[in-house]
Parts: sequence; structure tokens; C-alpha cells
Amino acid sequence: MRTIRYLAGVVVAVIIEFTSFASIAEQKVIILGDDGYAPFSFIKNNQPQGIYVNILNEVFKKLEGYDVSFQMLPWKRSLNEIKRGTGFAVFPPYHFPKERPYMAPYSEPILLEQVIAICHNKVLKNERKKWPEDYYGLKIGTNDGFLSPGPDFFSAAEQGRLSLIEAPIPEAA
Repeated sequence: MRTIRYLAGVVVAVIIEFTSFASIAEQKVIILGDDGYAPFSFIKNNQPQGIYVNILNEVFKKLEGYDVSFQMLPWKRSLNEIKRGTGFAVFPPYHFPKERPYMAPYSEPILLEQVIAICHNKVLKNERKKWPEDYYGLKIGTNDGFLSPGPDFFSAAEQGRLSLIEAPIPEAA
């Protein structure tokens, strides 16, 4: 009888210890990031790097109860992980609610980016103020999976009015 009480006491002590340990353990969270979007997010020496990574690390330092880490993937793959429900969150959080209804709720923007087109001098001999109409007939490179050129641009590409070249990283476009 004494042995049973002793074992019951040990079991209760272990359960209490385990429960208290589990309650102070941090929740592990993995945030997906674009691995080819320097200087904002990229991998260097197998480590997440970039402006967004630095900002998010500062935010996560203040977030108690969570052990946050990054998994850097190609942008399109990150989006697919979120769409399938196998990913928790992704950055940068570009706000395209119609095109990406599976991403909700959106956070506030981390930064306000401005997308630009960089052209060869020969292309700029003609005045090109209207997007994308003034660029018909040209080859235009974008990051794979980026929607920032807008629906008119993608419609023009589908109609063959311009050539779209999607690349996994900006340097390849």
C-alpha cells in the first residue's frame, strides 16, 4: 500500500512538472519568406537575410511565448504552401485579396515598396508614359509569381501584345 501511494505521488509530481514545463515552453512558429528578393529577403550562407528579415526579427524579439523561425523558399512555392494550408504565414505580405483569397487576414505592410520598370536606353527613345500600352511589343521580365505589374499587364501578355519572362529571382529576369 505504501508503495502504491509512493508511486502515485511520483506520477502526480511528474505530471505537475511536465504540465508546468509545457506551459512555459514557447510555441514554435515558422514564417515562410521569399528566398530570392534581395535586398528585402534572401539566403546568404544558408541564413535568412534582408531588410524584411531584420525588421521581423526585431518584432519577434518582443513577441513573448513564441519561438519564430524563417523558412526561405522560392516565392511561388511559398504562396503554394499558404494556399494548401501547410504554411502559417508568408512575407512580404503583398495585398491582392481577389487574386489570393486564401491569404487572410493580411497584416499591415512591412514596408511600402515602389515597383519600377528599368529599360534599356533604346527602349526609352520613344516616350512611354502609359502602362502597359506603351510597352507593347517588348520583352518584360518579372519575378515568378509577382502580381505587381497589374491585371492589364498580364492580360496584354496573354494576348501576345508583349512578352512576359518570369524568373525565380530578379537577377535572372
